[in-house]
Amino acid sequence: MQLNTASLVAAALAFAATASADSLIVHQYCLTLACNNPGTWHSAYGDFFVDAGEGCRDPDIPGMWSLCIDEGNARGHFYFDNQPKRCIKQTDNDFEKCSDDYQFATCSVIYYDEVPCTW
Repeated sequence: MQLNTASLVAAALAFAATASADSLIVHQYCLTLACNNPGTWHSAYGDFFVDAGEGCRDPDIPGMWSLCIDEGNARGHFYFDNQPKRCIKQTDNDFEKCSDDYQFATCSVIYYDEVPCTW
């Protein structure tokens, strides 16, 4: 089987687009009206711990200067140096049994994946 240059370039670009997408996994623990939202930001440059609660913050992620979470709309956006706004959308929410330390809380794992910005 012989591939031409255009096919190889198209395949490489498709792979790069999927490989470079960032994501966020949040382990949410809520007790009455207060929630704790520790998250892990996944990127091509590694995994980073972030506060993934409602609102905007300057996370401790190299090159990222703003991360905003909109829990009510199950989405967020973020900015890296010299890049336009990029967006994430909640793609799954798994309720879990809490550990014994959180036996009176509700627990869930919330997954956000990068999507095109439409807001």
